[in-house]
Amino acid sequence: MTSSHRTGDSPIMTAAQKALETGNADHILPMVPEESAGTVRNLLERACCSYRIRKDSHDTAVVWYYRTVGRLHAARDGHRSQ
Repeated sequence: MTSSHRTGDSPIMTAAQKALETGNADHILPMVPEESAGTVRNLLERACCSYRIRKDSHDTAVVWYYRTVGRLHAARDGHRSQ
């Protein structure tokens, strides 16, 4: 799946996609701040539900999941979010 909201095939986005496809947050949790684990789990659950029902990678919940994971990862690494 290649989506316009994903930024290339960076390790964080590859892990986010794997988590979305499997419904397993363990793929992405090591890449976000520990204190954000609950947020990521909740977003993943919503994104998985939307993705499975609609089969649409551009669904709002899925897009929000990818964007938030990217921001949390950048924050963990000390980068400015856009």
